Amino acid sequence: LGVNGRYLIYRAKAAGSSEKYLIKTLRPNEIEQGDHAQLQYEYTLLQGLGSHGGHFPEVVGWVEKDNPTHLILKDEGFVFLNQAVTRKSLNLALFFPLAIQLAKILAEVHNAGIIFKNINSRSVWFRPTDNAVQIADFSIATKMNRTIVPNDPPRLLQGALEYIAPEQTGRMNRPLMQSADLYSLGILFYEYLSG
Repeated sequence: LGVNGRYLIYRAKAAGSSEKYLIKTLRPNEIEQGDHAQLQYEYTLLQGLGSHGGHFPEVVGWVEKDNPTHLILKDEGFVFLNQAVTRKSLNLALFFPLAIQLAKILAEVHNAGIIFKNINSRSVWFRPTDNAVQIADFSIATKMNRTIVPNDPPRLLQGALEYIAPEQTGRMNRPLMQSADLYSLGILFYEYLSG
């Protein structure tokens, strides 16, 4: 499927079966301490969320083999939003249904007590056959508890810099709330509306 930050996502088919899967694993040259735990945390969050009518990837399993950790998801025909829809060709007839779906899905994430922290055109997955969307890549999501983001140098920022809210940078000494996700979603909408 492609690269998403420090992760590789492969499409796979089970031998002797028609079942298709996505395998999310760490990029070999980018593994840092804690990355395996982060991927396992994503597995736990996704299990807790369930698929919610297809709004999140369905977790199939978890494999640790030859040190890399692999998160196994059901392949439902989604691709990264930026692979399926170019910013220049998105018309309003497609934009508004996508925007409404994304807002509802993000509300489900927040209602589950989770701050996603990673809304961008690669964490939103799109299925061209029916224009459905999913939010994926919960690797840096956090449980909502009014956590103050530490004042880390920019090299330690989590999320795509061009999408993150100011309070997510740690430079404002403010609690990280659901509004950070709404900020990122607004940037994504702006990109696809303005080109």
